[in-house]
Amino acid sequence: MRTTSRRTLIGAAAAAAATPAFAAAQGAASDEDSGNVQTFPNRNAAARARIAAGTSAVLCAGFARAGDRGQALYARVAAEPGHTAKFRSADGGWWELAENRLNPFMFGARAKSRVDDSGAIQAMFDYMEAKGDPYPVGFMGARYYLAKGVRLPSVPPFVALDIDGGGATLFSDQPITIFSRIPANQDAAMRAINGSHYDIHHFQFQGDGLDGQVGLHLGATYGNVVRNCLFARLAYGSIGSFCLGSAWRDNLYHLCHKRAAVVQTGTGYDSGPIWPGAVETNSASNVTVFENCRVFGHPRQVSAFGIFGSDAVRINGCISEGHGANIDVQFDYQGAGTVKQFHIDMFHCEAPNGKLNFKIRASGKVWIERIIRSYPAALLDMQGSVNCEVIVRGLAWLGELPAARADGPNPKGRWFYGAGGNGFGAATERWGSGGTSFRFEDCVEDAWKQIRDPERWEGGKLPEMVYVRGNQARNEGVLEWSNAPITFASPIGFGDGSRLAGVLAGTVTAKTALVPANASVDETFEVPGLNALLHSLALNPQYGGHAPPPGIVWNAYIERDGAMTLRLTNVTAKPIALTPGAIWSYAAPRRG
Repeated sequence: MRTTSRRTLIGAAAAAAATPAFAAAQGAASDEDSGNVQTFPNRNAAARARIAAGTSAVLCAGFARAGDRGQALYARVAAEPGHTAKFRSADGGWWELAENRLNPFMFGARAKSRVDDSGAIQAMFDYMEAKGDPYPVGFMGARYYLAKGVRLPSVPPFVALDIDGGGATLFSDQPITIFSRIPANQDAAMRAINGSHYDIHHFQFQGDGLDGQVGLHLGATYGNVVRNCLFARLAYGSIGSFCLGSAWRDNLYHLCHKRAAVVQTGTGYDSGPIWPGAVETNSASNVTVFENCRVFGHPRQVSAFGIFGSDAVRINGCISEGHGANIDVQFDYQGAGTVKQFHIDMFHCEAPNGKLNFKIRASGKVWIERIIRSYPAALLDMQGSVNCEVIVRGLAWLGELPAARADGPNPKGRWFYGAGGNGFGAATERWGSGGTSFRFEDCVEDAWKQIRDPERWEGGKLPEMVYVRGNQARNEGVLEWSNAPITFASPIGFGDGSRLAGVLAGTVTAKTALVPANASVDETFEVPGLNALLHSLALNPQYGGHAPPPGIVWNAYIERDGAMTLRLTNVTAKPIALTPGAIWSYAAPRRG
């Protein structure tokens, strides 16, 4: 046995005396008994010692040996603790870890190449769960090898557990999930969700490209933040299943060959159910955000971002670049009646080999704003969407028309795709009607011209409902289009409170050949079924027809039931000649 007083610290124990933990222990001891703390080179040395009954704490200068970064203070306890952070000294006394900040070295981690530290890291988290206290954790910037996955602990409700990597690397060459928290079933998920709240930051999660490798998978959690992390050479970088109100910020995803970042329900998406009893309506990752995340894609990557079965998910200020050859963002509402909105803002599409920017199957409202596009992938595929209003804002440039690729989702080289493969709002869909409408706002001339060209759309025709507002050198700054009547299975609701139950659409032929200076000419057309109380009206020159020349302003209104009037106004001081027989397209949405 070797014991020392505070005055005779030996070797590395002397260095430990300078640590904050030792100083705190000494201060506490001096209040009662200046001689009640002993020091040892390591925990094994303390276990071999007979420690005087009056000693209330011991300081070990290492876990296995002095200076191995496992130095820690242990306090005497009356009975054997129910966790592994303990030892029994030769005199029969029990000693329990008494630190208020933890690291894996206190539990035997070695941080050496090919030495498996998963057991030590798991013991640390198990200790926290046994104690029921959310001790902050520091991984001290070391590199750890894990042969087995590590399960994160539960914590007290609504308390965020701080897990700080400090730049640490967690590396595995096995098909494991490095860090995870997955409940046994949906009942356990509902009980656990308020006690699984993490702030995970400054880690590098690294694999070696094996299938089955996942960096981080959080299930049934509330208010998580995952930030400033690198996920590299994994099948999936990070996954959130049933993660309510979570935030994934400032992360880098590098060469993840399935998907880089995923949020989903407990039903999963690619893999099937994550746990029994989960369905879309009881396990969604609602109100979740990706911010300032960058994906450097793998050539076999399915998508950079994947959002499945979850409502009110936002992607803000993110980038998809590198070798990704498929989809930048995939969103699928999975038929859930609770999913009503999805929002992408300030997204950079910069993968040179990408085939499609946004593959979205949705119901409700989709916002796509301020997109930066560097290569000619297709912009948007809305196939399978149901009763969905799509709002695209701030398109300054679409670039060249995508090249036709038989091996991709854009075999005809088009910009846009329809709902269910049957066009937009086609009655042959199993839902009775797709009811998908588009609004393009604040588009400059280049984007506006391409949007309004049917050749850019699936099937060579515009959708039943499309609204475009943009800047034009001529009088074509606004386009509202409908090419066929639609009968919706149920009314579509819009954000301003209005509802549409269908669209009456068709064409009329104008006869006007001349509009005098500073004057207007009215033409009235019979339109069977038009109702002044139930319909609103939009009338525009048919694409490819004879648009009025500069100086002509037009508007239209419902004259009476069954009739509409087109008014052509000359705002110049000279008469303006028009081409008789010009075709005008009208769209009259029916308010529900």
